[in-house]
Amino acid sequence: MIFHHRSGPSRGAARCSAARARLGAVHARCPKAAAGVLRRPWLLSALALAVAVATAAVMAAFAGPSAVWRVAQRVQPEWILVIVAGRALCYLGYSRAYRVAMRLRGGPRLSQRQSLSLVAAGFGAHVLGGGFAEDRRWLQGMGDSPDDAKTRVLGLGALEYAGLAPAAWICALLVLGARHVQPELTLPWAVGVPVGAAIAGWLAFRSHRTAAGARVRRAVRHGIGALHLLREATFPRSEHFPAWLGIGTYWAGELVSAWAALRLFGIHLGLPELVLAFATGYAATPRGLPLAGVGVTEALMPLAFTWVGMGLAPAVVAVFAYRMLTLLIALPPALIANPRVKRLVVAYAPGGPRERALPLAGAV
Repeated sequence: MIFHHRSGPSRGAARCSAARARLGAVHARCPKAAAGVLRRPWLLSALALAVAVATAAVMAAFAGPSAVWRVAQRVQPEWILVIVAGRALCYLGYSRAYRVAMRLRGGPRLSQRQSLSLVAAGFGAHVLGGGFAEDRRWLQGMGDSPDDAKTRVLGLGALEYAGLAPAAWICALLVLGARHVQPELTLPWAVGVPVGAAIAGWLAFRSHRTAAGARVRRAVRHGIGALHLLREATFPRSEHFPAWLGIGTYWAGELVSAWAALRLFGIHLGLPELVLAFATGYAATPRGLPLAGVGVTEALMPLAFTWVGMGLAPAVVAVFAYRMLTLLIALPPALIANPRVKRLVVAYAPGGPRERALPLAGAV
């Protein structure tokens, strides 16, 4: 399935009517795809910000309001510009990786502008099911089968962790045994990453069958198919290199943003500790959790920073600033991208979902 970039939406009434008719066809064939791009974002964005504030307030109560206030008074606003620069790296890097990952094994060939719009919409806090859920809807709206769409999105998620886990593993080894870092944090990374990589590598080169129920079989098939996509991305081909460069740039942007949020309040933290705490507290990227992960990240990340020797009050303040700024920065691009994604689904909706000649999911 090949998609070619088209020009902007027609201004003629007849073409607008045709576009609405095609959208109706998409809704009739795949209601979730149409619903995903038609959902109004403002209410969900406000809800996400409210959840983030409420969670941070609970964490601040545990840390001590007076201690939190003392840290907040040390704010140095010039570091906000560094956070903005870090977010720009995130968008540029992830959109590049997204574009390459989506076209593996005959996937849609998106333009840079299309991939950037899809990524920006998925980063927004208005996505109730998370950016990955929206990716599945968009892919189905563009003609992917449900199984292929889920496998392709899981492959993107595998690429994310394949880009971060090695860095966290190296950092865990660097601070292993350090008195200020808890061993409960370093040991799982030091042991789990190589073991997990070995298991994933073994699965990526095999097709497995299981006697489990249909739901389990589907989950196993999707997971193995995602590892097959990741395996293909690791082949030394020039067209695959931008995926790794892009996902590396994305994580660099995230770490720069988190580091700048610490410096925003005069907090110093070593690079190994920063990477390890960030990888532990960041349960998933904003695209992998509902409403960009609000509530989860605000609770987990401050605790992860305390495990590398930081006080709870500074951790709560820095994480709150990091999350609120990144959520607010992501809101305008998401709102701008949402109608563009709707037009993309309308423009490229085929007659119906179809299976690919080269199956993405492993035999189960």
